[in-house]
Amino acid sequence: MFDSLKAVRNVQIISHGGVAPLSKKQIVGLIINLPDANKNLTKDEFNKIYQLYQTFRKDTTKSVLDYQAYVQVCSEIIAEFEKIAPFKFYNGEDSVDLARESDARKELRSKIRQVDASIRAATETLENAISDLGDLTIDDVVTAYNEGKISSEERERLINSIECLQTIIQSHPQILEELKKGKIDLLNQLRDTY
Repeated sequence: MFDSLKAVRNVQIISHGGVAPLSKKQIVGLIINLPDANKNLTKDEFNKIYQLYQTFRKDTTKSVLDYQAYVQVCSEIIAEFEKIAPFKFYNGEDSVDLARESDARKELRSKIRQVDASIRAATETLENAISDLGDLTIDDVVTAYNEGKISSEERERLINSIECLQTIIQSHPQILEELKKGKIDLLNQLRDTY
């Protein structure tokens, strides 16, 4: 309880141009309203929100934040929660009016969520490609064909598949790097709107 009161006091200091230490545990306690989430969301959505809430509550590391840094941390936390359900259904009173942010900020936050989804999809594609390829090589396929174990059609299909999987694996680091740079650019744009 004292931790919550101290967090509210520190947010007031930050809101008036000062700096103060806050942890993600404290911030999520201020900006997420679980009773509203329970009332406004489906049971499945609420359970996911609650699970994410508990994950953030484990982060007790405090950082000294000014207003801009505080809003950026809030934005990042909210972006994670909005992957589950719109923030307006469970925003806390001390959210620095983030729920009423400008359309430009909402658009930037939406783009950040899209980039996050693309990063997850690219990572999943890589994991699947590595799993599908396993230890199979083109030499293995040619050997199996030469030994009469597979047909020429199977040989061509397997070689095409291996080449495709190898291309995915080789191009993934560059794709992932570009997505991460794009996310950083969007976060910087969002920060600059405050």
